[in-house]
Amino acid sequence: MALTTEEIKRVQTTWGKVMDDKSMNGVKLFMTFFNKYPSYKDLFPSFRNITLDDLPDTRKLRVHANGVLDAVSSIVENLDDIETVVIILEAMARRHYTRHGIQYKHMEGRG
Repeated sequence: MALTTEEIKRVQTTWGKVMDDKSMNGVKLFMTFFNKYPSYKDLFPSFRNITLDDLPDTRKLRVHANGVLDAVSSIVENLDDIETVVIILEAMARRHYTRHGIQYKHMEGRG
């Protein structure tokens, strides 16, 4: 089911608000994820030896979070071109699999 032009505009407008404070929102995203799924932090080699309490203050998390939000932005910017969105998502999945061994099982039920 495709999004309507109006729905795409709403998503893009809302996402723009997230990007207004990209660093803070990216850190919040990851901290919410890691607090819900603490074992997943160890899938990130650069975060393994950092406690959850210390992680929000690290440059490593901010840099990674900014990159993730930039990647999501590339998807949001192309919501009117589903073929481009699929290409972006496939490339992201390939990178995560080949670099880090992330598999579908790691993402199941992690909405």
